[in-house]
Formats: sequence, structure tokens, C-alpha cells
Amino acid sequence: WTFGKRNNSKLLHRMYQETKWKRSTWWHWLNAHVYRHVEEKVKLNSPVKEIVYGAKTDKGAPAQVRVVCEDGTEYMADKVICTIPLAVLKKGDVMIKFDPPLPETKRKAIDAIDMPPGCRILFDMKDKFYSDLTFPNGILHTLWNVGGGDLTIIYDALYGKEESTDGKGQHILAFVVIGHKNAAPLGRLQGEDDEIAKAALAKIDEIFDGQGTQNYISHVVQNWTREPYILGAYSFPGSLISGGRHRRALGTTVQDQVLFAGEHTSVKYFGLVPGAALEGRRAAVEAVSGAII
Repeated sequence: WTFGKRNNSKLLHRMYQETKWKRSTWWHWLNAHVYRHVEEKVKLNSPVKEIVYGAKTDKGAPAQVRVVCEDGTEYMADKVICTIPLAVLKKGDVMIKFDPPLPETKRKAIDAIDMPPGCRILFDMKDKFYSDLTFPNGILHTLWNVGGGDLTIIYDALYGKEESTDGKGQHILAFVVIGHKNAAPLGRLQGEDDEIAKAALAKIDEIFDGQGTQNYISHVVQNWTREPYILGAYSFPGSLISGGRHRRALGTTVQDQVLFAGEHTSVKYFGLVPGAALEGRRAAVEAVSGAII
């Protein structure tokens, strides 16, 4: 593990070992064991523009929640689980309208937790010239700034994975840049993918003495900021004092009808796939049983 251009840490290398996936990824696991069982009920390419809740029937009982899509299609349900990314919720009625508006505590929590811009560039390289994990700005600078939503890391995307079946193996270097400050060198992440990859490769060359360009084969850019229904990377810690309180507010159910889940509602595992998965399970159990978990 490399911090800046020096200081390889064998201790941290031994402390962290890949324990999840040897031949797979989170995407493959979720696709095989979760999505496959519900795909017939999934409606793709159906962005939601409005959620109407809290109404009453003529007899005074709670009416169903009405979900309105951009094409005018409407769905009715007793309860709705909202997993809209935090950066989209921050856009308010511009992206999705809640009728009535969300409670003030929920809106304050949405404003309080940051979901900065970010992207990942995966480079297919001829050889593994890079460390398992590199903090280009140094570990102390990274730890000092990560709470404010700024992070740059370079790592071996195949760390701990078994080699490919053809025996030749692959060398995939991942360059991740997240944050309002770190996004600047990459044109605020709004440029064309090839330009973003070019800027990232220049940084890799700077750190590894030009070996990035020498070993370059191809690249794939995952620009989460430009995804219209994501608009950012993932939520960042925020205040150590109030961060947990805000995340609990983000996950609070509104009028016993609209439940919220996602990595941003997880107090312990925010920013991580396990956090999103566990929060989704929590919301589903609550929706079915009515028990607050």
C-alpha cells in the first residue's frame, strides 16, 4: 500500500484481505440471488416524478400512496419504499415531488449530509506496475479531508481475486476521484469520458513514472455524477456529532406510508453496498410487519 510516492505499508496490506469475492462481484451476487427472483415485477425506464401520500378515504381511513411516473403511469400501494439517491433528493421538486412536502426534520437531514460528485476509471493494463492501494495525496491528507467529501485513490481492482480461466490473467487499475475539490482536475467530472480518462492517466504517469501510458490497453469510465438519477458518488460522513442523527432522520418513515432506504440511511455502513443492502432489508421488513427496526 503506497501513500503518495513513498512509504509502502506492509502492516495495512496484511490487515486487509479480500474476504467477499474471489470470482464474482456484488453486482453478480445481487443479480443471481435477488434480482432474478423479482425481475418480472420490475418496471425499468419508468422514472418517478411524484409521490402522493397521507390522504384519507371518505371514511377517514388512510388512502393508498400514489406513485406518478414521468409518462403519466400511476401505481397505487399501501406503502412505498423510497431508495432515491441522496443527491437526487437534494434537488427537491425539480427531480421528484413529495405531496405533501417531506417533514422539516427529513429535509434538514437531506441538506446536512453530503453526496459529492465522483467517478471511477478502470484501466486495462499490460502489466501490474502499481501497488495494491495508493493514496496519491498521502494517508494523512486523505484522512483529514475524507470527512469533507474529498478522496482520491488508485488501487488494484482485481486484488484478492482468482486469475481468469484462460490462465493469462488481467491487470485492472482503478482510479477513483470523489469530492468537490478533487473533481476540479477532471473538469468537475462534466467532460467527455475520454478527456476524464486522459487526465486520470496523466496522474497515474506522474505517480508511477510514466508506466501508465506505457502499459495502457483500454479504459472504461463510470461517471456517477452524470448519471441523471444518481448525480453523485455516495454519501460522506459529515459531522461526527450530528452525522448519525441526520442519517437516522433520513431513514425515518413518513406517516407510516413512505419508507426510506439506501446507503445514506445507514448509520454504520454508509457509502457501502452492504449498508444499502441491509437498509433495503430493514425497510422491507418494516413495510410488511410494521415493526420499527
